Amino acid sequence: MSKTSIIFTISSMLLLAVSLSVLELNKTADWQVYQERYFTAQVATLRTELTNAKEYKIKGQIESEIAQLNTRKPQIVNLVLPNGKIERCQTCHLGIEEISTSHPAESFGCTVCHGGNPLSLDTKTAHAGWFGDGHPGKLQFVNLTCGGTAPNGSNCHSGNANMAKNQVDLVKTSLMSTKAGELSVVRRTFGLKDKDITSGGTASQVPSPLDGGTREHGFVNNCLTQCHQMGGVLPSFANKSSSSGTSSNANGCEVCHVLS
Repeated sequence: MSKTSIIFTISSMLLLAVSLSVLELNKTADWQVYQERYFTAQVATLRTELTNAKEYKIKGQIESEIAQLNTRKPQIVNLVLPNGKIERCQTCHLGIEEISTSHPAESFGCTVCHGGNPLSLDTKTAHAGWFGDGHPGKLQFVNLTCGGTAPNGSNCHSGNANMAKNQVDLVKTSLMSTKAGELSVVRRTFGLKDKDITSGGTASQVPSPLDGGTREHGFVNNCLTQCHQMGGVLPSFANKSSSSGTSSNANGCEVCHVLS
């Protein structure tokens, strides 16, 4: 290859790189698109409210909000937490509602529960490392989320001296949480101690759930065999009358637990 050809090839590659860089810089970022869509949706909602508004004062307030949204430009939202850390989650998740009045975003932020990268403005990297695919309530992640540590360093819903505040620990043995929990509640009802069942296990792992008590046969046949060893699929009891006297084909709890 001649010297001229080499120079031409290098120059072409540099020109291509510069062109791609310019295109990338001029590309509208995803977070900007999300915000513009949010503004448009808000304006549409407000226009509907304006049409239905009767009072002149209220109409004026709505018109003012519409005007502000029409001129509003996308911008990065930096949420500064009490511990000095910055989160940018609300840049994309603009207008998201508070989870509860006791968990204000200004105090807790988002990643303390959801995980992820709080400084990223790219969807893929921002969501990398989040808990439970964005659902922090999943029991396999709850120790990292609800049972974690607040931005001020205090324990959340686990690790507290007052057991009543450790909801994360309590819910794992609740009736509706695990099959092990279901069996534990039944055993305690009959005055028996809990039996060790591995995490995520089922009541069927215990060959004698009520230690051979007089009610064990009925419990195994009516409860375990019929429902709680069926992977969550309850049997159908056609035309079973409910406590209200009405006929029901539903696979609900009332097929066994008659309400008073």
